[in-house]
Amino acid sequence: MAPTGTPGQRTRGRPVEIDPSRLSRTAVELFAERGYDEVSAAEIATAAGISRRSLFRYFPTKSDLVWDGFQESLEVLSVALLEHGDHPPATAVVEAVTVTAERTPVVELTRTRLQILAAHPELVALGFGRLDEQIQLCAAYLRNRGVEDLTAQVQAAAITAAAFTGYLHWATATSDPTPAEAVRRSLEAVSWL
Repeated sequence: MAPTGTPGQRTRGRPVEIDPSRLSRTAVELFAERGYDEVSAAEIATAAGISRRSLFRYFPTKSDLVWDGFQESLEVLSVALLEHGDHPPATAVVEAVTVTAERTPVVELTRTRLQILAAHPELVALGFGRLDEQIQLCAAYLRNRGVEDLTAQVQAAAITAAAFTGYLHWATATSDPTPAEAVRRSLEAVSWL
């Protein structure tokens, strides 16, 4: 049956179902293939089979496409923090962050995302709010365990920065199957905690 309506007129039907994780994966694959700066939002939308407007509804900026998946990592970290509640507070956070690295989902996609971030420091700066979410999660955990506010904030920031450095090192300088070893080594570098 042919569509009704005049040429150029939009036909109504079921809206396209959008899977944000698939959309993000499509963008990351394009960035890896052609370069982050070389890929436009319009090209991402076309490759995903959606409009630019729909793309921006889910991901207001291109950098959000690279940082997608971080929320899942925070959920894994939240569970890992609960699992390590019998350890001293800072040790529990270090161990939970290490466990989160061991449980990294979609490892090769994560590696590619991190390689893009490593090649574009401005994306790290734009995504600092994401890292700050981890800092605040860890700081709240430490405060709830009786650590004084400033100490909790500093320890959470140091642990998060060390872990992120480990992730970047894993993605750009190793062929390790997961980021766990690089993150563990980075956290050992701040063992004065």
